[in-house]
Amino acid sequence: MSFEGRNYLMPIYKDKAIDIVIKKSVQCGISEFEIISTLQNLRQGRSTLYILPTLEVRNDFVNNRVDRQIEQVPYYRAGSKGTDNTGLKHFWNGTVKFVGSNVPMAFREFPATDIKIDELDQCNMENLAYAKDRIAAAKSLGFEPTQHRVSNPTVAGYGIDDAYNLSDKKQWQIKCPHCNTWQSLDWFVNVVTQIDDNKYESLAESVGRTPDTEDFPVLCRACKKSMDRLASGQWVAENPGIGVSGYHISKLFTNQTTIRQLLIDFQKSLTNATLKQQFWNSELGLAYTGEGDKLSYSDFKKCELPGYKMPMRGEGCIGGVDIGAQLHVRIDSLVNGKRRMVHASAIPNWDELDLILKRYNCRCVVIDYAPEVHMAREFALKHAGILLCQYNQNERSGGQKIDRTTRVISCNRTETMDESTSAYLNGQIELPCDWQSLDGGEWVRQMTAPTRILDIKRKPPAYIWDEAGQPDHHRHADNYCHMAAKLMGFQNAPRRVIWI
Repeated sequence: MSFEGRNYLMPIYKDKAIDIVIKKSVQCGISEFEIISTLQNLRQGRSTLYILPTLEVRNDFVNNRVDRQIEQVPYYRAGSKGTDNTGLKHFWNGTVKFVGSNVPMAFREFPATDIKIDELDQCNMENLAYAKDRIAAAKSLGFEPTQHRVSNPTVAGYGIDDAYNLSDKKQWQIKCPHCNTWQSLDWFVNVVTQIDDNKYESLAESVGRTPDTEDFPVLCRACKKSMDRLASGQWVAENPGIGVSGYHISKLFTNQTTIRQLLIDFQKSLTNATLKQQFWNSELGLAYTGEGDKLSYSDFKKCELPGYKMPMRGEGCIGGVDIGAQLHVRIDSLVNGKRRMVHASAIPNWDELDLILKRYNCRCVVIDYAPEVHMAREFALKHAGILLCQYNQNERSGGQKIDRTTRVISCNRTETMDESTSAYLNGQIELPCDWQSLDGGEWVRQMTAPTRILDIKRKPPAYIWDEAGQPDHHRHADNYCHMAAKLMGFQNAPRRVIWI
């Protein structure tokens, strides 16, 4: 492989530690390292248990990464012997077994000398406890057992972040060519500076430097002059002497992207907690610690359209409906790239909902799928433009699915609420001047009820919007309305007309 612009990798390839932890950004060359490392172990007659999050992920990884690597290198092809399938491969005098952490039976009856856990944070932690048993007999076979744990981090103190904190915590450092200061690169020290709430600018621009033709520079934390982020450097341990060899890899010193593109992604993430966590985890290789987000009176005040009052009728609107003891309804019109509220209420029955949707000539409406599943489905099938939303917290980020036959949207609850919250923070909502009195003040109370918190009971821990037992029906009606808006192309989302 080529190490150009990736000289941070060579020391990792040469590391002979028996326990290695790598907390990393995406696309930084570590998966390739683990494949090559595994094949090297097999050449020495060792056996590896290679663990991935699920059986499906295992199949994709082996077919698209491992098999392709073997096909491209004649030396590896020549070393293949005997069984060669997705789960089990023999090379030279060694064997590798690829398993999904969600299948506990897969950990049994395979004596290994080495364990590799890829995407640790997405793995079933309870089943991983069985992995250590697989290398218990390694020393009796004349081998020193080894363990590699690799992952993009998720939340602080969990999985790879916890493992890295218990290691020697090596950071990649480069030297400023101007003042000779050795330093690790930090996004908030070498790249951006904060100028207001949720507002940052390039550090280079803040000190009067123009961006390079090809990219924005990173600046030295000491002299504020430009540095080559891809320059040769060295790994420096924060806790030298610790037996676990830990590495933190960030896109700040890899050649997989530009600072210009990272700045674009960072700016997009500032008002959307889902995107913010993705930026920290995937681009910076850092665990995310943000919580406590919620909508406030000041957010609504900024969205108030002076003198505007909601009309009694409308044309071509979109809507959202939350189902409880009452039906909470939110209707908007899309005006100049914004969602303008035209109706918000709590109503007693489906017949009244039918009248409201007709009065505003709604083109697309998303309705809560539960708890009145039968009633919601029956109502949807009688009306064009109705879809049903089924929250699924396990649906991975960006994984919204729509069943065209049943008209059911399956989506991650936290992700969708982050998106609709972002619309308020970005000024993409227009509210009437009397928003504080809507539904007798219930609209404000319910919109501000949910708070974004870390739920440590989930495996793995995940951020959720928690209402602390307070009514939040208007908040979900707003969220469903936002989904409908996106289906109609709001926020430049691909228009998806699927309900005909």
